[in-house]
Amino acid sequence: MSLPDAKQENVEPLINFIRTSSPNELCSVKVTKRNVVIPKNETVVVTCSVNTGPIESRLPVLFEPDIESLWPPGLVISETSVNLKGGASSHAVIQMANTTEHNIILKNRTVLGKLQLVKSVTPLEARKKADNGG
Repeated sequence: MSLPDAKQENVEPLINFIRTSSPNELCSVKVTKRNVVIPKNETVVVTCSVNTGPIESRLPVLFEPDIESLWPPGLVISETSVNLKGGASSHAVIQMANTTEHNIILKNRTVLGKLQLVKSVTPLEARKKADNGG
């Protein structure tokens, strides 16, 4: 690729940006082909489409909301871990909360965030608190 009209002071930051792009980014997460209604004052689980390509087996990933998206006020989408199933296409289940007094409608194919590959997942063992007899 050639950028004959590019100014030198702009070329170096562009190269640095390209070099630092995350190789761990898998794909974006979007609302499916239909609009999604999040009822007022409720938390719902929404099945979203992800274009990962074929996956051989179960794949743990991290969902990161797109902080630059212009979601409706009162919509809360949090970072979460997601397990993708193996197969030709995949879906991710994302939890969303509507903190308003009216329903929120997310238009079809709205980008919600990205999936990041994770190097490992370590299960945390829950232990019962010891009784100190107090």
